[in-house]
Amino acid sequence: MSISGVSYANDMELLEKARAKYFNYEFDKSIELYQKIIDTSTNNDYKALSNFTIGYIYSMYLLDNFKAIEYYKKALSFNSNYKNTYRKSLRNLEQEYKRIGNKKNIDLYSDLYQAYLVENGIGSSYLKQEDAHNSFLRGDYDIAINLSHEIEVNDNNTINNRLLYYAMNGDTNLKALVNEKKDVYLFAFALSEHKQGKHVEALQSIDKYIQYRKNKDNSNLTLYYEILENFYIARAYALRASIEKQLGNLNYAKSSLTLALDYLHKTKGIVNVRCDILQSTILRELGLMDKDIGKVNNAIDLIRKYDRNTIGIDKEHLYNSYAIAQIEGNSKGYSNALNEYWAVLNSESQEEQILFNKSGQSLYDAIKLNYAKAQEKEAVQDRYKSIIEICIVAFAFLVFLLSAPLHKVFKW
Repeated sequence: MSISGVSYANDMELLEKARAKYFNYEFDKSIELYQKIIDTSTNNDYKALSNFTIGYIYSMYLLDNFKAIEYYKKALSFNSNYKNTYRKSLRNLEQEYKRIGNKKNIDLYSDLYQAYLVENGIGSSYLKQEDAHNSFLRGDYDIAINLSHEIEVNDNNTINNRLLYYAMNGDTNLKALVNEKKDVYLFAFALSEHKQGKHVEALQSIDKYIQYRKNKDNSNLTLYYEILENFYIARAYALRASIEKQLGNLNYAKSSLTLALDYLHKTKGIVNVRCDILQSTILRELGLMDKDIGKVNNAIDLIRKYDRNTIGIDKEHLYNSYAIAQIEGNSKGYSNALNEYWAVLNSESQEEQILFNKSGQSLYDAIKLNYAKAQEKEAVQDRYKSIIEICIVAFAFLVFLLSAPLHKVFKW
C-alpha cells in the first residue's frame, strides 16, 4: 500500500474511533482522537472536519463558548473541499458570538455567511428566510413580516415562520392563522394577546405553553440546548407575571417572577447573554414592585460584567437606571435615565426586555414627564425649606428678644 493509502486508512480509522466516542458521550476521548487527526493527517478535509467537531463538542456539551470559537475558526483556516463544514463553521461562529452578545463579530460572521451563500448559488428564498429570521431576532417585526411575504408560500417552514412574526407583532388579523396555533408558538400568541389587551386569553395561552415546555421530550437535545430549555420556561413565567400584573394580581405576578428566577438559576452552566438579561429584567421588576433598590442593584451587578458593545446591555442600563429613579423619585435619577436613553436609542431590542417596559418614544416621554414632575416637586420642597429656615431664624430671634432685658439687647 502507498504512503498516501496508509495515511488515508489511518485517518479513517481515527475518524471512526472519534465518532464512536462522540456518540457514546465520551467527549474527552473523542476530542483527543480528533486532535490526533489534526496533528497527523495530511488531508485538509479531515483537519477541517475534526476542528469543526471539536468546536461543536465544546459548544454543545462541554459548554465552553470560547474554546468552540477557537476551533470553528481553525476549521475555516483549511482549504477544505467539505463545503458544509465551512458553511456550518461560519454559521456557528455567528451563533457563538450571539450567545456572548459580541455585536462586532456577529455582524462580521453574518456578512461572511451571507456572502458565502450568494457565492455558492444558494437560492434567494433561502436568503430572504435568513434575513427574515435575523430581522425577527432583532425585533424588526415589520421587516420580518414583509420579507416573509416574499418567500415561497408552499414552504411549510415559511408559513410557520410567518405565523410567528404575525404573533410577535401583535397583529390584529391573527385569528386568520388560528389553525396553525401550535404549542411551540403559544408564547408568541400569548405575547400578542397581551399586547392587544386580551389578558385573560394571554394567560390561558402562556399556561398551555409552560405545560408544553415542561412536558417536552428533550432526550434528543445536546446538553447546551437541554439546559437552555430552562430559559424558555423562565421567560414564559416572566410573561405570565406581566399578564398577572396587568390583571391586578400582584401576588401571583411575584410568584411567577420567583419561579422564573428558579428556572434561570438552572442555566448557570452555560454562557448566554439573554439569560442574564432576563434575570436582570426580573430582579428589576421585583425591585419596582417592592420599592427595593437592593434588587435593582443586584440587576446592575449582574450585567456589569458585560461591556457596552454587548447586545441588549445598553438597554438594561437604561431600564435599571429608570427603575432606580422611579423608586427614589428624584430629578437626578431621571436625568441619568434620559442620558442612558440617548445612549441606546438605536440599539437592538430583545423580547425579554420589553415584557415590563415601555419602548421607543413612549419610554422617552415617560422619563421626561417624570423628570419634569420631580423637578417641580423639588422646587416646591426647596421653597418650603427656605420658608421654614426663615421662620426658624425669625423665631429664634424673637425668643432671644423676649428672654433678654431690653437694655442689654439694645445697650441703652
